[in-house]
Order: sequence, then C-alpha cells, then structure tokens
Amino acid sequence: TARSCARTLLKKGLIHYISSEAHGSHARVPQIQQSLQAARELLNDEHIYQMTEVRPAMILRNEVSNAPYVKQSRI
Repeated sequence: TARSCARTLLKKGLIHYISSEAHGSHARVPQIQQSLQAARELLNDEHIYQMTEVRPAMILRNEVSNAPYVKQSRI
C-alpha cells in the first residue's frame, strides 16, 4: 500500500519533505495530519521540523541544502 511504502521510505531516510499539494481550503483540502502522525512514530521532533518548515522554506528561497540527511528512525 501507499502507507506501507511511505513508512519504508521514511525509515530509510529517503523522504526529505512533508507537505500537501492542496490548492485551497475548499477543493482538495489538505489532509496532512495523518502523515505527520505517522512520521512522528518514526522520527524525532527535530527531523519533523526540518521536513515541514526548514527545507520547504529553503525551496521558496531557491536554496539548496548541502547538509547530509541523517536517518533518525525510532525503529
């Protein structure tokens, strides 16, 4: 399933961003809470912050992170 695949990718450190592709608050409403909860079961708070705040902001500023991704799986 997609959920199983996402968990595997998180565990292997292959997901670097958590975001939504929603286009508004009426059509295609973002449903990101389930994804965040699943990520919290596998990763620490700092990692979640990087994936939801820091790295997306870097995209908006057209910046590239040279920092290596360090897997922080709790499992």
